[in-house]
Amino acid sequence: MWDNSKFAVSLVEYGYGWIGLFGQNVLIGFLGAVVGVYASCNQANRLFLWKDLCILKAAFECPWFLAGDFNETLLRSDRSSVFINKVGSMAFRLFIDDCNLIEYNMSEGLYTWFRGGSMSKLDRIFSRPCCHFQFPILSIRRLPRGFSDHCPLILGVLPAEKGWIPFKFMDCWFHHPNFKDIVEGI
Repeated sequence: MWDNSKFAVSLVEYGYGWIGLFGQNVLIGFLGAVVGVYASCNQANRLFLWKDLCILKAAFECPWFLAGDFNETLLRSDRSSVFINKVGSMAFRLFIDDCNLIEYNMSEGLYTWFRGGSMSKLDRIFSRPCCHFQFPILSIRRLPRGFSDHCPLILGVLPAEKGWIPFKFMDCWFHHPNFKDIVEGI
């Protein structure tokens, strides 16, 4: 399920709606956890999930990343319809605050879930502040959704934009025997 040559898993924990892989990033020696989430569409079940994840956070005081389908929005702008479940959204916000989580920014696009004309941001990646301090250049790339109604997300270092490249001219070009013909041919 994962590549042990990149992330050596030492412990797997799981519960209703989550699975946690605790281990070490082999390339850089980073010790921590990656927790995958699939939150229920049922609001009461999501509340139990938020409580379980807060217990998990307290039990494992290590750096961790929390990623997945949270099936809840935080802001009106997280839905194309701007309809928001105020109770569910508030419970989600309290969970994020209680666990001291910071969300990673998505490099492009806003929505991660599409069905018919509806679009929402349901999929997210969070981490503890120590992860943001240790890896400040990480951001989320949203991939095409393919067969699912959700877009896969990748957390990583995105390639830097090349930006503006100035035109360069070398004086020696003036001395080339075909210089004038080449320039006139452009």
